[in-house]
Amino acid sequence: MRIDRRLNLIIDLLRTDGSLLTVHASPISSEIFDRFWEPISETVAAIFKGEHGIVTGPRIAHKMLRKQAQKLGLWDGPGGVQAAFMPEIRRLAHVLIPGTNGYELLPLSTAITKDLIDARETDEIEGRLVFFISCWEVILSEDQSQLLDRAAELWRVRLTSSSVTEYQSSLQTSTTAASSGAKLAAVS
Repeated sequence: MRIDRRLNLIIDLLRTDGSLLTVHASPISSEIFDRFWEPISETVAAIFKGEHGIVTGPRIAHKMLRKQAQKLGLWDGPGGVQAAFMPEIRRLAHVLIPGTNGYELLPLSTAITKDLIDARETDEIEGRLVFFISCWEVILSEDQSQLLDRAAELWRVRLTSSSVTEYQSSLQTSTTAASSGAKLAAVS
């Protein structure tokens, strides 16, 4: 896997009803990283220092971010992580929910507000988003590929160069329609 600033994260989350929920998330800007580099790097350091690593890191990263930002006094307030960084992560993420006419595309925050994804799903999505976006930003580029490849396999995530609308267009949009009864002719 080649890590590139233009790559976007795809998260596949198996729902309790057996359906698949897909999230497409873009990386944060350099300006956002420059503004929140300290809690981001403290989060990654705490995850790996505490031996959570790629196994549990994506599950707890958003909780660790909160803990580290609170220690630094950067969680609360209008410019804090809670009010400025987490909304930016959510703004850059879109949920693709299968519907009768293909995949419906919604901003993550809208899907949360409309209760289209439950609290457990939100928790898992935000953990993965914080983990992968944070690691992407602070880990040396020569180490990114190896770490993120292994983590991606464990956590059902992929990287794509496709924008959210390009990715949405690439998804299978077939619906359950009755068979026409026609059969394809054999080719010899």
